[in-house]
Amino acid sequence: LKIGLKNIIGFDPRDDRRKESEKLYKISTVSTINEGLKSNPTCMIISTPPDLHYKYAMIAIKNNIHFFTEVNLSSRDVKKIIQKLHKKSIIGLPSSTLLYHPLIKKLKALLRQNQIGKPLTVYHHFGHYLPNWHPWEDYREFYVSKRSTGAAREIVPFELVWLTFLFSNIKSVFGSIHKVSNLNADI
Repeated sequence: LKIGLKNIIGFDPRDDRRKESEKLYKISTVSTINEGLKSNPTCMIISTPPDLHYKYAMIAIKNNIHFFTEVNLSSRDVKKIIQKLHKKSIIGLPSSTLLYHPLIKKLKALLRQNQIGKPLTVYHHFGHYLPNWHPWEDYREFYVSKRSTGAAREIVPFELVWLTFLFSNIKSVFGSIHKVSNLNADI
């Protein structure tokens, strides 16, 4: 909508989300991907729980639909997507949103101009309080509280995209994993 596209169709299996999207954005919605495919879309934005990104990327590739997807958590999946795209004339783009954030762009310029000296080591810490992640829904009800798709599994790749962009490929990693809350989540 922001760039002027008009023929937008939203897909979500949840009726409440479809109704909210129709009201807020004045778009039409469907409850199944097959309903959405009937309109012959030229582009697909894959914004699903992480364990479904690959599934919808494969649907887009099979149907020759350009797509943008949030980060895929499995390197095997990424390799399969790249292999499938190699034989196609469509474009599949992964999210790298933070590369365009004003702070990251400014840091890149400062590093390029040698304004802060040569970084020898980088220490990065990231934390998030799950109930604030999607405040409109119970954290126990969506993917961030599940072991296979837990919030940290998603955040690490997002953070690594901009960290490697600024500094370099990774030479070594140290992880310290602790559960420090009493939240009801198996992560």
